[in-house]
Order: sequence, then structure tokens, then C-alpha cells
Amino acid sequence: MRIGIVAVHGVIPQAKYGFQDQIAEELRDHLNATGNYGGPWTTTVVKRESPSTSKVDVGNQPTISRVAKGDTEYFDVHEAYWSPLDKNVTTTAKVLYWLLQTVFLPINDTARFMASRAKVRWDVGTVAVIALATAVLWALALVGLTWGLGAAHIILGTERGADHPSLLSFDSGMLTGAFGAFAHPLSILGGLAPLAILALVVGGVGAFFGFQTARALWNLHSNWKRLQSDPIQKTSRWIAIVVLGVLSAAGLIVGFFLHMPNDRHLGIAAIAIILSVGMFEGGRLLANWFLPNFFGDVQIYTTRDANNTFYTLRESILNLVTEKIVDVVANKPAGKDYDCVYVLAHSLGSTIALDALMRIYNTQPSPPVSAKNWERIRGFITFGTSLEKTKYFFNAWNPTVSQSYDEWQDDLYGPLFTKEAGELKKKNGPGVGIFWMNYWYFTDFVSNEIVSYRSYVNVGAPMDTARANRSKAMVAAMASTVPIGGRAVARNCELPDTLFSLRPGKKFHPVTHGDYLGDAAFWNGRILDKDTGKRDLGALDILTSCVGCKDEPGTAKATAAATPIGPVGAGLRENARFEEPRDDERPEAQPMPDADVATEPDPSLHSFEPLTSEEARTTRGVYEPGEPGKKP
Repeated sequence: MRIGIVAVHGVIPQAKYGFQDQIAEELRDHLNATGNYGGPWTTTVVKRESPSTSKVDVGNQPTISRVAKGDTEYFDVHEAYWSPLDKNVTTTAKVLYWLLQTVFLPINDTARFMASRAKVRWDVGTVAVIALATAVLWALALVGLTWGLGAAHIILGTERGADHPSLLSFDSGMLTGAFGAFAHPLSILGGLAPLAILALVVGGVGAFFGFQTARALWNLHSNWKRLQSDPIQKTSRWIAIVVLGVLSAAGLIVGFFLHMPNDRHLGIAAIAIILSVGMFEGGRLLANWFLPNFFGDVQIYTTRDANNTFYTLRESILNLVTEKIVDVVANKPAGKDYDCVYVLAHSLGSTIALDALMRIYNTQPSPPVSAKNWERIRGFITFGTSLEKTKYFFNAWNPTVSQSYDEWQDDLYGPLFTKEAGELKKKNGPGVGIFWMNYWYFTDFVSNEIVSYRSYVNVGAPMDTARANRSKAMVAAMASTVPIGGRAVARNCELPDTLFSLRPGKKFHPVTHGDYLGDAAFWNGRILDKDTGKRDLGALDILTSCVGCKDEPGTAKATAAATPIGPVGAGLRENARFEEPRDDERPEAQPMPDADVATEPDPSLHSFEPLTSEEARTTRGVYEPGEPGKKP
């Protein structure tokens, strides 16, 4: 089987092919680790065999990361690399102003963020902790710098050998000296001996090396698993870290003790100044990571104003991802058509990928995406998705229109997506939905369970069926004891959190947003019952479920296509022990009125479903239960 994977990365600056290679390597490792897919699976890099349509790749044809077992069974990973398009465009101040406006002064006064109360508290709390950490670092930097400069002013104004005033408390003289040093920083240098100036320089260099050592250690920790297969690279990084650490310690120690012949108090003040500058830089790095690099991408992509420069960038990003998906499904980038194509999207990339799929669907069957090409797209896997949050940001900056417009917006996803895993068992063809699986951590402040994406339109059905289906849902609600809402178009899987887990093979991350691809539960599925081994769908189950193209029965191609390599059939997956779990228990609705029951198997009856109280609270277009004949 030939499987194409379109990988759409998320926020913060990304290295080209980094996300693509990470997916390919993790896919290879987990295919081999389970022992259920034959093997061995290996990774290689292959060149395109046909020109790319992507504008950023003109003159630089992209490569494909291939995970293969032999010559005929492979997964090709293609990256939709949009990171450079919007970096270094916005600033910390602009992002902060935009966030405050969005939260407190939205244009749309009906915009709501749909999530459980517990998740909202965790997400807001995480953002508050990061903001507080930044403020504390800056406050400590200001206090330390003020103390250091004030102490230096006092020391330099005291005769050599005389007793110094206490340096452990602020007084008017220390504050005056600090303000004078801020206004005229070179005035301090004028009172220093050449040896003291040299000590300050050496100490500053030592502090700089210390910061670089800390960064190198963090990068080593983040890439530890990948470095296991490259001992030379791992050893060279350790050597560099040790050298940087030694230089840092030497610089700080020498910078401190060079002051001793003159005055040890001056050395303490100098170290305080150096550490304060380091804390300020740490706060600045944290603020830049959190605002321009994290929320900056969201600010740019959720811009709706066509007169804004950010809107042009948004369209460039969306066009690039759209072209990449079209390229994979229609242009035979590996020389042959793929049997099935899956879109994997992380973080903000899931919002972009969803918009791209919607754009392609609204243009097919026009070239270059024919209906047959579109039918190859069988799965949409989102992880760490920001869809619920970006939906709020989109709505917050879109003027309030009407309830009917909101309903139309919600229904758009129904013809394309389904949460029913049974769709994976079907061959490519008209009316087959794209199976949407969403993985998330509770402790990931970016991601959410997808709760508000519901539709009253069935897969493959025209949009004008929504009105009739809503009427039937209203009638059903009148005879029900529970709320009735549109069918969910995405299936959610909450993964066991990695924040507080130190299990073997798990890395501790204060921010779990980047943990998904390294988590075995993401690939193999969350364990639902330890006694029976039953588990939820994992990414491997979805990616290996391709049944293939719909061909005439009896042909060799049709026979091969009918043999899936995943959990939905007895294909290449050896010793299969997958058992698809039942949907989470839901309250049963009361029987429909006789008139509606008589219409079965009318597919419109599957365009809505009973909801829990929590689902009803986080969903628009819900019909509350009521007595027959009364408007709910």
C-alpha cells in the first residue's frame, strides 16, 4: 500500500523538514516496536518525481521522508512548511494589546470559548503562571540591578579601608546612586580601576557562557531520543556543554576574585549586576517565546480584516498548506498515486489544515482536485489542537451577524467529517467521510477536546438538508428527557498526561504541548481496560487502515486494495489484538414520534444525537428537552 501523509506543523519557529522527519522517525519506531506490522520498517529520504506546485519550493524541490517495508509498502511524509511566512512580523507589545482587546473588548459580543470549566481554569492558570514568572524575573532583575549599581556607587564614594554602610538594605543614598548610574552609566566606570573593569568584562563573559550552557542542556534534553541513534552527535554536544560550563564557571570565579585586592564588596555588587542582566534576559526570552512566537502566529492567522497586512500573511499560509495537500493527492509526487492520504496537524496547524480541507472541498470536482483525488483523503488527525481557541478568536473579531449565520457556519463541517471509525473500513468513493480523530492532554494549555464542532448535515449530504434535520431534532427534543444537538464531527481521545508522569520512556516537560509524537499512547491508543487490553484508536490504527481505491471486483488491484494493513481487517498487521471500543456512554433519548420512526432508515435521523449536560453547555444550536407539543 502507498500511503501519503501531509504534516502541518504548529506555532513557534520550526526548522525546515524538522516536523516531517520527527513524524517519520516516530512512525518507524512505533511500527517496529509493536511487532504487529511486520518489518523491519526503515526511513529514507526520496526526491520528488514530479514538479511541485508550492510557491516556496520553486527552484528547491522538497524531499519526502519515507517509512518503508520493502518496495511496495510505504508511508510518505510531506511537510506543509509555513513557519517562515509570519515570523518576526509582530511584537510583544502588539500581541499583548491584541490579547487584551480580544478577551475584554471583542467586536462580537456573542463569541464564546467552548470548554469545560476545569479546562478553562487550568488553561487560564497556566497562562497566569507564565506571565507571573516573567514578571518575577523582571522584578528581580530590576531590584538586583538597582541594588548592584547603588552599592557600587556607595563603595566607590567611600575611602579605601573605611567601613562601608550596610549593603543589605536600600537607603536614599543607594537609590540616588542607582538612579545616577541609570542616567549616566559611564560614570561608574570612571571610578573603577583597570583591574576592576577587566573583572566586570570577564564576569560578563562568564555569565553569557552560563546562559548558553543552560540552553544547550535544554536542547540536549529535548532531542535526547533522536540523539541515541547518533552517538557522535551526542558526544560532541556533551563536550560542548562541558566546555561552556567550564568557561562560565571560570569567568564568574575570576571576575569575582579579581576584585578582592581592591574591595570584595565591589565584587559582590558586580556579580549582582551580572545576575540581574541574566534574569532580565530570561524574562525577555520567556515573554518572546510566549507572546510573539506562540500567540503571534495565532494573532496573524485569525485576522479577518482584509485591509490588515496580517491578512495577506494569513492567506499566504493558507494557500501554501492548501497547495501541499492538493500536490500530494493529485500530482503523484512520488511517481504514483497514493492509495490513501491522511492529514496530521499539530497546534495551530490543525486550524490551518481544516481551513485548507474546506477550501479544497469547496473547489472540487474542478481541476486540479478531481472527485477521485478528493476521495483519497481518508483521515484527519489533530493533536494539541487549538481549534476551540482559534474559533473564539475568529468569532471575537467578526461582527455579530445572526443566529442563522452561526448555524450555517457550524453545519459546514458535516458533509466532510465524521467521528465514526467505521468509515475507515470503506473503500474510497463518493459519500465516504473523512474520519477525524483528535488527541489532547488536559495539561496542554493550547489544546482542547473538540466540543463545538457539530453539524446537522450528514457526510456527503447537501447543505440544504440542515433545515429539515433541525426540525426533526426539535421534534425529537420535545419527546426526550435530554438535550438534542447536532452530531459531533470529531472523535476525541484524552491521552494520559505527561506533565506529572515520570514513567520509563517519558520526558518531563513543564509544557506538554510538544509531547504528543513521543507518546506511545498517541500512536498505539490509550488503554481503556487494563484487564482486557482494550484500548482506544491510536494514530497507527488510523494510518494503517487504508482499504484503497474502489476498483472492479476480481482485479488484482481490487484484491490488494481490499486488504487493509490496519485494525479494520486482517491485512499486514500481524497478531492483531485491536478491539474498537464502544462510544462513551450517553443518555438515551426518548423514542421519536411515530411519524419520524416510520421514515427509517432515513439517514437524516443520524444528523443529531442526545447530549450530556456538559456537552449541551459547550454547544450551540442545542434543543432542550420538553413536553410534546411545546416549544423546547
